[in-house]
Amino acid sequence: MKSTFFKGTKWTAACLPVCLSALLLVACEENDNDPLPAPTDPYASGTFVVNEGPFTSGSGSLSHVDKDGQVVNEAFFLANGFPLGSVLQSAELVGDELYIVANLSGRIEVVQKGTLNALRSTQLLGSPRYVQELSDGRVAATDWATDKVYVLNASDLSLSQSFDAGVGPERMAVLGDQLYVLNSGGFGRDSTVHVIHTASDSVMGQMVLGDQPNSLQVIQGRIWVLCSGYADWSDPANDTQGKLIEMDADGQILSEYPIDLSIGHPGELIYDQQNNRLCFLNNAYGGSIMAMDLSAPGSFFELKKGSYYSLDHDPIRGQIVAGNALSFDVPGYLIRFGSDMSLVDSVQVGLIPTDFVFH
Repeated sequence: MKSTFFKGTKWTAACLPVCLSALLLVACEENDNDPLPAPTDPYASGTFVVNEGPFTSGSGSLSHVDKDGQVVNEAFFLANGFPLGSVLQSAELVGDELYIVANLSGRIEVVQKGTLNALRSTQLLGSPRYVQELSDGRVAATDWATDKVYVLNASDLSLSQSFDAGVGPERMAVLGDQLYVLNSGGFGRDSTVHVIHTASDSVMGQMVLGDQPNSLQVIQGRIWVLCSGYADWSDPANDTQGKLIEMDADGQILSEYPIDLSIGHPGELIYDQQNNRLCFLNNAYGGSIMAMDLSAPGSFFELKKGSYYSLDHDPIRGQIVAGNALSFDVPGYLIRFGSDMSLVDSVQVGLIPTDFVFH
């Protein structure tokens, strides 16, 4: 038997547009409920948080916090299915690639910034600390295991050059063709900075600054170095005070500002551009945020009382960013302050937040 549903041309002509409209409406409603496609670059902008993780076992982790405070913890593991390594120390953004340093695992992992997809890695260094971008397609990396600075080709992480440094080479900065390497003393004692000429791959010299130089900033052609001073845990009577040192582009010391032992053994020097001041923690292992206005050098004051483990400045959003490790055995917090030090937000990240990358 034949169907009589479309029998009669008048009925067909009148009803067909209505039927089609109804079908389109249903289709649109169904599409409206469909999930949106995942972004191709889920980590396009925000803050990467390097979490050290447990010291003797397990792995450190990478968190990502966007401008609205939305957090993705274990972001690297979610993207790749394997952990980063033990005791994460730092990360450095080089172009669209993020270099993540696992100190205890002796590993540098390079990932694509927007997706965190792993690209390449190396275990050439025994105990890597920090990575610094150079201007010729290479990166420098400090290593506590050998007290050396290694220069790697960024394209494949092959060794280009290596240089002897002092004890515990730590953070670095580039000014022109010169690479400044702080020798922090590691688990011992040092007071020097090495200067390497990157264009000729030669050591220009070594300068004595103060005990345990640990962090530095380049501001308008000047180099500011923070020395924590020596801490003798067995006999505090042997402690030496910290100092803040200003040098010119030739490495000549212009001024020194002592930091009294009553303030502490400082660390984590940053530059607050909005307020034209240098900030640091009064205790490198957890302390309050101190500051010095560049218009009144040598005068230190407490900016925010607390027990912060890490400190940085977000130049994109104009915020002071601190990490609180709490008891070091539970997830810590990223805390963001506005230019007036009012609280922006505080979000839970991974275990022992130690370094930040803003993008």
